[in-house]
Amino acid sequence: MTIRWSWAYALLAYALLLGCGAPDGLVLRFSDATPEQHAAAEQAASEWRVACGSDIRIEPDGAVPIQIVPALSLGEHIAGHTARRSACAWCEMQTEAIYIDERFTTESAVYAHEMGHALGIVGHRSTGLMQPDGFIGLHVEVSDCP
Repeated sequence: MTIRWSWAYALLAYALLLGCGAPDGLVLRFSDATPEQHAAAEQAASEWRVACGSDIRIEPDGAVPIQIVPALSLGEHIAGHTARRSACAWCEMQTEAIYIDERFTTESAVYAHEMGHALGIVGHRSTGLMQPDGFIGLHVEVSDCP
């Protein structure tokens, strides 16, 4: 009987984990953006849609804000940050905000990198857009998809 209960708990845990990961869709918003900033973010969202089929949009009433922040608040060598929190006890994460360093607000790759985290990519990869450094100038490729 103990073995059956162990398997039952393992199957339950596995079933719960199947629901974890990338969100079904992501709707972002700018509180205040220049046309250049908005264009860079739109380009990044478009790249995720084309390469991965991700449902990512920028709308005035979007749930997740994109905030431009002073360089010193993120750190000297950090171009952006995605704040995520656990929405449930088992694993589902929700994106609270995307922060972009004011020095990189027209670099679509910075928006695309942070959107990747918001879409469920945890950590960084060794190559491509989701590497920790040197991704500026890169575009979303199929290999970047969550």
